[in-house]
Amino acid sequence: MTVIKEGLRYAKDGMWVKIEGTKAVIGISDSAQDDLGEVIYVQTPVIGRNVSKGDEIGALESFKSVIPIVSPISGTVVSINKALEEEPSLMNSSPYDEGWIAEFEIAPEGIEGLYTAEEYRSL
Repeated sequence: MTVIKEGLRYAKDGMWVKIEGTKAVIGISDSAQDDLGEVIYVQTPVIGRNVSKGDEIGALESFKSVIPIVSPISGTVVSINKALEEEPSLMNSSPYDEGWIAEFEIAPEGIEGLYTAEEYRSL
């Protein structure tokens, strides 16, 4: 069964956002990683890049396909999950914890249009 973690916000395309004050961590949801299959490569965003919601900021590669990572928020990338370089499968085994993609400093309008866990479940 697919896990939709409470306390996070979600974008329609399966990205999750964990908001902590003025910062936010992003990753892909359990259902998104399940659809993608085993992740074999992650192109992470560039630290310091200013991003608008909807910008392509990286890519995920699996045996099935290559898909863009589309930012669910606006802000500045302040850190990336370097563990994904060595172990991209963390996105499959721990999508909400060890498999996070990047941390952002959120822009003022940065988190508009995200869904709660309950709203995301109903999509």
